[in-house]
Amino acid sequence: MGTDGFFYDHKNATLMVMNFLKDADELDRRVSGVVDAYLGLRDIKNFGIYTSNGQFYNHTLFGRDAAMSAKFVSDFDQEVSHSAIVALAELQGTTSHAKTGEALGRIIHEHRHLDSWRGTWLQQMTMHIAGWFWGVTDSTITTYFAIDTTALYIRLVHKYFMHIDAHILEQTVRIKGTTVTIGETVERAVEWMITQTDEYDCICLTRTNKTAHPYGTFEDSVSSYAWADRSAINFKHPISFVEVQAYTIDALQDAAYMLPLHSSEWKKVAAKMTEALLRDFWDEDQQCFASTMSYKNHTRLQSDVPNLSAGWTLNNSFWDDLPEMVYQEKLSGIIRRLFADDFLTAAGIRTRSMNYPEPLGTLVDYHGSQTVWPMFTFMFIEGLRRHGLFRLAEQLENRLINAANAVGFFQEFYIIDHDQKVFTPSADPKARKLPIQFPPEAFIAFTVVPMMVLAYRRNNKEERIPEASWKRSLEDDILQKIPHIDRVEPKKARDQFEIIPVRFTRFTALAKTALYYMKQSMTLR
Repeated sequence: MGTDGFFYDHKNATLMVMNFLKDADELDRRVSGVVDAYLGLRDIKNFGIYTSNGQFYNHTLFGRDAAMSAKFVSDFDQEVSHSAIVALAELQGTTSHAKTGEALGRIIHEHRHLDSWRGTWLQQMTMHIAGWFWGVTDSTITTYFAIDTTALYIRLVHKYFMHIDAHILEQTVRIKGTTVTIGETVERAVEWMITQTDEYDCICLTRTNKTAHPYGTFEDSVSSYAWADRSAINFKHPISFVEVQAYTIDALQDAAYMLPLHSSEWKKVAAKMTEALLRDFWDEDQQCFASTMSYKNHTRLQSDVPNLSAGWTLNNSFWDDLPEMVYQEKLSGIIRRLFADDFLTAAGIRTRSMNYPEPLGTLVDYHGSQTVWPMFTFMFIEGLRRHGLFRLAEQLENRLINAANAVGFFQEFYIIDHDQKVFTPSADPKARKLPIQFPPEAFIAFTVVPMMVLAYRRNNKEERIPEASWKRSLEDDILQKIPHIDRVEPKKARDQFEIIPVRFTRFTALAKTALYYMKQSMTLR
């Protein structure tokens, strides 16, 4: 049964959508233009929700983006959630294919029709070249390089199962001419995840195609993960990512609940993976989870550069089963670390700590210390809310809403330098040039969806569970140390930031990126 007291009903789907559209003016009053931006991304006949309406990701289905976005909007737009489940299920892997990364049970990374995609001629040429390496069938690129999408798919199905309609598991879909149930796709997905765990009970990314993304998770650019000495995390060996470990544990628990026939087996795997998460990823010096476990000089080590990904572990079920002292220690440590000055900004949380050298130098790294991704901060917010830390969550929510209204265009990420200056794109040929690895995509679901959810929540009161005393003390202590930010009206939002219009330049950044990747590829063993 859904949160509004009804089962999902295809006949009433339009009515269900209208439940939030009737408050469209109020939602837009909180985040300017969010309703039209969201409706422009809905694609209930095919993908559920597009990745973006921007230049590079339009008319494209990314498994990660679709699963995360559809899960977050399920409280008010069940139709998108249902369509996304069907779309991802129908593209689930059925065989092994090294070039595309396909495997039985694996959920896609990307599905793009090159004929309908609206890229520039240069981007079209680039994608056709990439397609040659990644496999193209009938002008369509379908790859399975990501390590996290399979767990995210299971979590989406579980959210739908629990809050909308438990009969979703009985629904059938067609995968390459064969009829299977959603329940069967969940079972296949779990079995694939289990095959990817190593002898340490950690789920690992192992590339089957050397031209695939080196890091197949949220932060997937070639310079996303580096050691403090700027050398790349070794993508030639299996890598375990902290958020994927947490999501996999969550997915196993979710699947065990939905498919009780396998409950005992899957819960045992989840328990072992939880032990590994706490044992291998916890960094005593930082009092926080390390972002990866990977190999350096043939030794398996924690990454030594603090990353926002530690915060994404908060919105997961393994916390519910921890001993109270362990729970307090680790939860408090992560939250204090990410609210420190090297992460917190007036627009959200930086992707990486700014206290460590950037692998590409001073240029704006796609997942570096000068980028604040609304979705990344929102994922941390969801974890804070899960643990009843609503005051800290609201401080981040205010920052995200103000930044969205100040910057506009629902950018993929905000660019905030180490002096808290915010840079936005300008067409003025006299504007200052700013070297950037990838310019932020406009009207992207990874920003539109968090803003839509935040606007919806601010317009709908929710019941809050009283905090434990130690949590109140934790919040009080952090709130005394950080700048307090209130949400302001959209027209006043720009006054909250020092905004500098710039012209993005990519030639230098692309050259540095290519040289960095080639150097790392030659030196890594």
